[in-house]
Amino acid sequence: SSLRISELMFNQPGSDDAEFIELLNLSTNQTIDLAGIRFSDGINFTFSSGSLAPGERVVVTRDVTAFQLVYGAGINVVGPFASGGLNNTGETIELTDSVGFPMQIFSYSCAWFPHTDGAGFSLTSVDAIIPLTYLNLYSAWRRSGEHTS
Repeated sequence: SSLRISELMFNQPGSDDAEFIELLNLSTNQTIDLAGIRFSDGINFTFSSGSLAPGERVVVTRDVTAFQLVYGAGINVVGPFASGGLNNTGETIELTDSVGFPMQIFSYSCAWFPHTDGAGFSLTSVDAIIPLTYLNLYSAWRRSGEHTS
């Protein structure tokens, strides 16, 4: 699949309302239909419609208003999570396709990078095209370059 989880903000300073997961379309020539794709572990969110053009990103957040207050309104953002939230210590995230087939399953940990644990930095993939089997590894991730408050 060309759809990848590329960033997680799981312990937002002050409030978890602006926490998010970013998805990226890695394809250079195919639009991805998002209808029915869902997060089934970690958070609960299903895309009811929409598409993602090549190279485009979309952010799924706990609270759209809180997210926009922190990051601005110029980001392609959907939400809120139907239920749940990102665990501040780490957990398993599962993204499934419209028929329930797993597209990505991985676990993250707040211990990987201390600055991602409430200090205002997100967890970002080192390389979006890294093999999916490596996403459980510390070396597949880094802390973001931007601090939020």
